[in-house]
Amino acid sequence: MWKTLMQGNFDEMLESILPELAAQTDPKRKTEFLDKEMKDLKALMGGAWQAPDLLAKVPVKGGRDIWLALHVEVQDKGGDDFPERMFYYHSMIRFKYLKRKEYEVEPGAESGGRRATTKYRRGVVDVVSMAILTAPRPKGEPERYEHASYGNELRYVYPTVKLWELAAEQLAASQNPFDLALLAARRVIDSGRSDNKRIAFLKHLGGLLDERGWSRERCLTLYRFIEWALRPRSEEKYEEYMEWMRKEEEKKMYVTVAEKIGMEKGMEIGLEKGKEETKKEAALRMLDKGLAPSLIAECVDLAEEEVLRLREERS
Repeated sequence: MWKTLMQGNFDEMLESILPELAAQTDPKRKTEFLDKEMKDLKALMGGAWQAPDLLAKVPVKGGRDIWLALHVEVQDKGGDDFPERMFYYHSMIRFKYLKRKEYEVEPGAESGGRRATTKYRRGVVDVVSMAILTAPRPKGEPERYEHASYGNELRYVYPTVKLWELAAEQLAASQNPFDLALLAARRVIDSGRSDNKRIAFLKHLGGLLDERGWSRERCLTLYRFIEWALRPRSEEKYEEYMEWMRKEEEKKMYVTVAEKIGMEKGMEIGLEKGKEETKKEAALRMLDKGLAPSLIAECVDLAEEEVLRLREERS
């Protein structure tokens, strides 16, 4: 759900948690999500192979083929050696993309009978990693990776967003869709084990979502995340919430939990009727939003090969 949220609201995510990079992105080119490449970037940590949560190739200003590799990791209180894992991911990504430096040569002005040339870096020119922490980490775990051995010293620091430190009032007042999702994740911490608080937060966030006036597709994506994050634990409370939703349905822009919340209502109805054309249309819309083919295939119930074929035809 975090991956879907980040890919569907990528520009807004950068503006919210990494505004310095957001200011340097090239709006004329699209971000590329590197799902396939992530499979080759696994680290053996805690006895299991783990892969990065999100890896994107972000177009930055300065040239027509200048990019930055952005790695975002979402981590709760589980998982061992998180700073070390961040260091491994960052190192592997740097090695993959920066081991060979490619240049583009452009002719310059003549000087002394010779035409000068200028060399510009091209391709991925830097790597940035950051973490979104959805719960406090184990006591005693460092916030950075440090290692020293026989005169060799390493120190790796990465930026983090700690949900429990975010100002809820500021997130609620923001017009940035990603901030509303961060507020939902923050409210998971605030609710503790209370289903009554979860229901109250769900109602409040649904109201904020309805007030924003965003597109139906964006509202659906956000509400799907909000409901996933704050769903009441007990079935009795969940039924209570669903009953409230049924009464509120006609007043809201988004579809309800009772409808199982799809990417959009028309697509969901089309899938239930088995209309292949509707699936393809939905897949094309999601491709235009930059979502990964594997994720689209799962959402619209098409083979990933079919989604890849649609992408090739569209390009």
